This record gives sequence, C-alpha cells and structure tokens, in this order.
Amino acid sequence: MALVTAFPTPSPHAPAVAPASTTPDERHFRQGAGLLEDETTYGLPRMLPPYKNPFTYTILGQSFDLAYAHVAVDTTKPVLLLLHGHSSSIEEFGDLFDHVRKQFDVYAVDMPNCGRSSTVPVSTVDAWAQQNGYPPFRAGLLFLRDVLAAFADDVVFAHTGKKIHVAGGSLGGNMALWLGCLQTSWLDRVTVWSPGSAWKRSVLHDLATQTAGAFAARQTWNQMEFLTATYGPSAHVGGLKPQPWFWYYDCWGESIAADPTANVAPGQLPAKCTLLGEGRCQKCRNSVTTVAQLPDADAYPLMAARKVRYIGASFESRLAEPFDNERARWHWKIAYETMANSWSEPAGAPLVTQLTVPATFAAGTKDDDANGGLFMPTRELFAATQLAGKPCKGRWVHDSGHSLHNERPLTLTAILGGQ
Repeated sequence: MALVTAFPTPSPHAPAVAPASTTPDERHFRQGAGLLEDETTYGLPRMLPPYKNPFTYTILGQSFDLAYAHVAVDTTKPVLLLLHGHSSSIEEFGDLFDHVRKQFDVYAVDMPNCGRSSTVPVSTVDAWAQQNGYPPFRAGLLFLRDVLAAFADDVVFAHTGKKIHVAGGSLGGNMALWLGCLQTSWLDRVTVWSPGSAWKRSVLHDLATQTAGAFAARQTWNQMEFLTATYGPSAHVGGLKPQPWFWYYDCWGESIAADPTANVAPGQLPAKCTLLGEGRCQKCRNSVTTVAQLPDADAYPLMAARKVRYIGASFESRLAEPFDNERARWHWKIAYETMANSWSEPAGAPLVTQLTVPATFAAGTKDDDANGGLFMPTRELFAATQLAGKPCKGRWVHDSGHSLHNERPLTLTAILGGQ
C-alpha cells in the first residue's frame, strides 16, 4: 500500500533543463510525407490488454485502487506510460496498443474515478488538497498528478528500473505536462497531443468554466442525463460544446463545409461534407442525423472510434461502467479545472516554462473548431515552450482531428518513437 504525499508545486525559479535550439523542431505529417490514408483496419478486433492487480494508494486514511494494464512484448525496450482523456479509460487506446507495443514496454492506467479504478469522493480530494495547501481551482488536477506520480514511481519505475516516457491526449496530455513539471528521478520525457488547458483564457472559456463549476456542485445526476450533457453533439457548456462536433464523424480526411455548425436544430447533427449528394462524403455514406442514430457498427469505423474515445466500445458498455453521483461531480470538477487553468498563462511566465524534461507537442489540423479545438492552442503552446528555451518538438498531423491515437495510430507511434 502506498501513501500519496503532496509533491511540491514547482517553483518558477526551478533549475532549467538544457536550452533548446533556436531553430524550431517542427514536422508536418501529411499525405506522402509520413501520413498514411487509412491506418487502422477497424474491422479487426481492437487490442485490449489484461488488467493487472490494482495499485493501492491511501488518501486521508482511506484506501483506493488504481486499475492499470501492462503490454510487454520485450521488457528491454523503452518504457511508455499512456494516460487517457477526460472521463475515458484504458479502452480508448485499443487502436494504438498493437503498434506501440512493438517499440515500447507499455503501461496504461485508468485514472481515479474512471474505468475500473475506485471512485474517490470529491469531498475527500478537496480536503486532501486543503491539507496540502493546494489552490481549490487546481485541487483535482494536482490530485491526479500526485496519484499518477506515485503510480509511476512505485509501480512502473520500481518494476522496470527505467526512466519513463509519459504520453497522453486531451486530459491525458494535460496530466503528462503536470508530471513533466516535477523534479523526479523516473521521468524521461513527455509527449502530448491536443492537451487540455493548452488554450488561453477568454470570455467564452470563462462562461464555460462557470457552467462546469455549477455542474460540479450539483449533488445528483441521472446517468443518461450525464452522458447526454457531456457527450451529446448538441450539448453546450456555457457556450462551448463539451466535445467538438467533428469528433463524431468519419469525414476528417475530406473538406468540410465553411460553417457546418450553422442553423443546427437541438438534438440534430451539423451538416456534413459537401463532396457528394445529400451533404455526405464518401467516407461517411450514411444518413445519421440525430444523436440516437450514432452507430456502433463497423460500417462507420471512424465514427465508432470517436464513440470509443468517450463512450466505450459500445454505448451499452459505457452504461455498464460504474456510475454514481460522485463520478459525475468529479468529471465536471475536472472539466471546470481544465478550463480554469491555462498552460499559456500568466503572460510573461506561462506555466509551461516549468517543464523539467523534453516535450513533444502534437495535434491534428482538423482539431480546429472555434468552440474548443486545440490545434492552434497546441501550436502556440509549443512556440511558448520553444521561446522559454526548453527542449521541445512540434508534430502536426494533417487531415486528422482530436483523437490521434484512434485516427492515426501508426503516425502517432512514429511520433512517440522520436520521428
């Protein structure tokens, strides 16, 4: 049993790592230049590794389990720790595991209150954060950081004796950056794609933050109501869509209508590509118009992959996941804190300058929705890291969206391998 103690928040005056080159290390993956058109055979079963005995940690005298998986083909290879996105689970890496295991000794974890890991009451996290002097608007993020750091040190590093490459997208990328700011003996580098909190604060995000904070304070949730509010393409949180509309479509490789979100009725999906009749592109070839019609069938592979990203292999599997009011409140709490913090601020001394290890930033060019896309914010975050003299790389994947591990697993594996 491991006791999670508070890791000190890095000082702005922490020793800097070796200065980066003055020439930005950027690479564009596009057709004919490292990017394959259809990388994943979605008709094949997705690889899901077996879970190991959980890692047990203690918070304020209470014990909780952290579920994790280990994919080992060759334990002499470098160690990779994968961190999933907001309210998701290890399952989202099903398209990636079969590729990365050929290059890495791979670990993946269900974060607290996600997947098969224990539910930790929000009140317990808040009390723990107060005891350790953590600010309320970062309590959940720093709790995740410290639990993941304890797991990386006590399990992964203890088992392998090797420094760890930590990688993740969205919230997983956010947490990888938080880990990257620690002074540790076990961390080698971080790779993040479309990391949460990459954006600069704005009025729009302030409105979303207020709404998410109100949802986090709500005491009771019906599960279907929660899933609809969180994942429904027509849902809005303070003016922001919780999940940008294009994550639900197969047409990330085709041209998109100039304003696909205009004049969309409540509960309806936006207009699609304009290449073929009826506003549907060749990749989609379907007549899905409402949330209820979103399919799980392999006939719509990328749409199904987007659902896997946040809903699981099927909607039924997500409904079977442990759910209670604490989990609903936790997910909104983390959404609030993700929007309330920014790696690009404060101006003049952005939080990202506290990185202590090399970082690779990646994003898909289609992750560019004005209401929450992260392509441009990730590029700006890379530029700020470069300007601060930190060793970093920028890797931009054309014709791809938010979930590079589902859409471009071969390209992402190449990026993780240093290309």
